Amino acid sequence: METIASSCAAVLRGLPPEISAMLAWPLAAGPMLAAHARAQGCRAGTLAVAVPDPAWRAEIERMRPELLRALQALLPPGAVRQIALQAGGRA
Repeated sequence: METIASSCAAVLRGLPPEISAMLAWPLAAGPMLAAHARAQGCRAGTLAVAVPDPAWRAEIERMRPELLRALQALLPPGAVRQIALQAGGRA
C-alpha cells in the first residue's frame, strides 16, 4: 500500500525543482512550522524560507538537518541542498 508521502513524492519529482521545493516545504516542515515559516523560492539547490522572528529562526536552525532530510526524501536528488533563512515570514 502506497503512503501519502510516497504519493506526494512521486508527484513532486515530476515537477521542476523550483516548483517542487516550494510545494514540498509544508509537507517537510509540518503544519506548525509551515504556519510560521514560508518558502519563498528555490534556486540552484537553495530553498529560501522567510521567518517572522529570531525565535522561529532559531527553531529552524535547530531542525535544519531534519528538514533537509525530509525535503530530500520528497524531491529529486539535488533539488534542495540547503535552506537559507530570511526575515519576513508570517507572524
